[in-house]
Amino acid sequence: MNKRFLIASGTAEYSNLPGMDRPMLRQAVESIAQLFSRLRYDRVLEKEIGINPTARHLEDELEAWLGSDARDPSDWVVFYYTGHGCLTKANQLYLLTADSRTGSLTTTAFEFQRLANMLIDSNAVGENRNVRRLLVILDACHAGAGAFELSSKLFTSLFSDRTDVIVAILAAALPQDEAFAGALARAFIEAVEDSAVGGFQQEFLYFESDLLKAIRKRLRGQKALYTLIATEGDPEFIPNPRFVPGLPPAAAVEEIRRVADAGDLRVHWSPKARGVEFDAQPGSFFKGRSSVLTELSRWIRSDSDQRTTVVT
Repeated sequence: MNKRFLIASGTAEYSNLPGMDRPMLRQAVESIAQLFSRLRYDRVLEKEIGINPTARHLEDELEAWLGSDARDPSDWVVFYYTGHGCLTKANQLYLLTADSRTGSLTTTAFEFQRLANMLIDSNAVGENRNVRRLLVILDACHAGAGAFELSSKLFTSLFSDRTDVIVAILAAALPQDEAFAGALARAFIEAVEDSAVGGFQQEFLYFESDLLKAIRKRLRGQKALYTLIATEGDPEFIPNPRFVPGLPPAAAVEEIRRVADAGDLRVHWSPKARGVEFDAQPGSFFKGRSSVLTELSRWIRSDSDQRTTVVT
């Protein structure tokens, strides 16, 4: 059975860069960790690189974990990082870490493109590494440049000999733009928890159809960028926290409406019951406890229970 892992890291304090500290980023990392815990992810490398890692430590720990033989191709992995991003004249993105120094980026900052190498490199016996499903959430200035770097390198390298890759990148800002500290984390969390996103019948939330619009609506002064590299399958990184197994699918909902229109008073359907303004408007935004919704779905499908059910 596939597993879900979260690597959440960030730099809030900088020993050698006066005026660059962003203490609020500690809370951003913790908030992301709490969200993904609710989404059934196991957090890893928390003690090693959870907050204020050095450049070398960040690179070494990511390299060891991503390249480990313990990884499985079916696992879903999310890497979240927040902190200052620095763009060089060659448009290379470096993530500033606790030991970063001005003028010494190559030795005291994390070159974001290194993440691509960690996915492409072979393991100890020359085989492809096993991390095939990776979502990167980069909450930093100029994050879009890193997204372009990473996607370009992975596109040309991974597809030559692998057919089961799903790599998605959510960047806080366009390549030349700055980002407000922790803004992407807040917008992302609010979008995932928004009761209007995904409904109750959809098991996973997808950036293209569900999350990206909701995230951008919440961001002010910056524009999130999203890119996906996939050879097969759907990017099922974000389980829908409102999904209720057993709720009738769309076809069943239509049948319920047909029965109601035929005069069976056991079912009453109206726009208000779906949380919309008029009957022809699509959507189902009913809110309530999962246990109650599950019980209602059992009642709707039951052939023997003829009791009246009242929802208040």
